[in-house]
Amino acid sequence: MLTAGTTAPHRIERIATGVVLPLLTAGPFAEALAVDEEEACRMSLPLARQEGIITDTSGALNIVAAFTWPAKSGRDTPS
Repeated sequence: MLTAGTTAPHRIERIATGVVLPLLTAGPFAEALAVDEEEACRMSLPLARQEGIITDTSGALNIVAAFTWPAKSGRDTPS
């Protein structure tokens, strides 16, 4: 599990401490992005209502990261 370096309870589905995700490749990573779980929870309802994307917190975390990372890395935000 990738983390911001702190431990705390969470409500992310299918994730537990020490779990290595099956699609996560081994090796060093150039960068890891911490995404606020509450922000992802807030994003879930607008995603469903405005975009027709029905997702859980885990999926919303990925979407929030997709829009956050480019701004933090100096790249263009996806349109």
